[in-house]
Amino acid sequence: RARPNSFHRPSFLVHTFGTLVVFEAFLLHRLSKTAPSLSFSRLARAAGVDRVPRCILSRTHTRTMAGGGKKSSHAAAAAPKSGDGEQAKNTTDLNSFVKSQDYANYFCTYSYLYHQKEMLSDHVRMNAYYRSVFDNQECFRDKVVMDVGAGSGILSVWAAKAGARKVYAIEATSISKHARTLVEHNGLSEIVTVMQTKVEDIESLPEPVDVIISEWMGYFLLRESMLDSVIVARDRFLRPGGALYPSHCTVYLAPCRTPLAMQRANELSNAMNNWDRFSSDIQAQYDVDLSCLRTPYYTEETEYSLQTSQWAEVYPSQLAGVGAPMLELDLNTCTVADIEVIKANVTMQISMPAGVDGDDEDTAMGEAAEAPAAEQPLQGIVGWFDVEFRGSEKNPAQQLHPPVVLSTAPDASGATHWGQQLFPVAPGAVTVRDGDVLHAEVKLERREENHRLLRLYFDMCKQPKGTRPKDVDWNAQVALRWNID
Repeated sequence: RARPNSFHRPSFLVHTFGTLVVFEAFLLHRLSKTAPSLSFSRLARAAGVDRVPRCILSRTHTRTMAGGGKKSSHAAAAAPKSGDGEQAKNTTDLNSFVKSQDYANYFCTYSYLYHQKEMLSDHVRMNAYYRSVFDNQECFRDKVVMDVGAGSGILSVWAAKAGARKVYAIEATSISKHARTLVEHNGLSEIVTVMQTKVEDIESLPEPVDVIISEWMGYFLLRESMLDSVIVARDRFLRPGGALYPSHCTVYLAPCRTPLAMQRANELSNAMNNWDRFSSDIQAQYDVDLSCLRTPYYTEETEYSLQTSQWAEVYPSQLAGVGAPMLELDLNTCTVADIEVIKANVTMQISMPAGVDGDDEDTAMGEAAEAPAAEQPLQGIVGWFDVEFRGSEKNPAQQLHPPVVLSTAPDASGATHWGQQLFPVAPGAVTVRDGDVLHAEVKLERREENHRLLRLYFDMCKQPKGTRPKDVDWNAQVALRWNID
């Protein structure tokens, strides 16, 4: 999250390099226990991996490689059948590998001060959390606090300065050493205990906690799946009636016009033109006809360019309607099952100021043109989230009317480091005019190959201005989907 997921391929490879290193180490470890002359696929199978990823650098494949779905989490606990001792050991080794892979591809990115500095420089984020603590100081005074995913430790320091009796700062990465240094430097070592571990690996604490504070939100709120860890901490360590900061979340979707969507479409066109030149060169120089691969290459590039969301800085004038809530969560009660697959019906009314044109440079900076609005292509859907710091029903925040809110909505003054997520729509797929209504059946789910990444399905119908919902042809849905990487 420290860097926008704006699809620069070199940074994409750097991001997953750690996965390759860990995977190689795992295979070499198993190679010493198997035949020395196995092919890559056979070597992987010998290591207990049932399925080799299509491309090791494509993304992590933790669930697929662990045997698929939720069954993998129980594999190590299952009693081995007679003669299956080696298979059971392979499973144990594989579980260790999966944890190492998750660390290499996710946790370690937060272990650098460079990344922490980028998040600490987000003043919208910082001001919201600072106010959530010090505007609600009585809610922290003499309390036991847990900071889940403490990072640099700044939330733990604030909690201690607000009067907490004890703070447990839980951080899985080596940034914890810097958090410990920060705590000591601020003279708070007697209050704040920094623990380098995942919260899931903590079996017990000396006492239950009164407050859980955490900055767990990823792109589009749920990317990274760190909310799972907060829920584990809540269920395992929070005193009944204890408070969470933040406590409530809402995800919004809105239609938009932005030049970024057209840029993505142009990327696809350029990629295919490049393929055609490349294919012709191969035919001319090496007498091999690659035309049979053009369709799968187009499918691959379409997923890359038009079926993957992008970090974006969207201005309010680029919205083609008011944000509609897609998801509302109460962290005091929600479960992991509630967020693994999310289904919702979303209704968005098109409302375009006269002449708003996302292709226009002035409009992209927040200034509308003067021409009247007409039917125009819908270039994208934009998503963002808000979180509120209300505490709990039994221990509500002092600052409650209104509560402290951290919003990542489009803002004329600029975006937070979360930005917004742009879901591009292919040119010509949907056209809209002022007053139209879009009805969408939305499904957000975790990706099978990596539970920290998401996929959004968006089946949409248009209700033209002046018609009624019952007049809509619901069979004429436009089916869209995007990966959230």
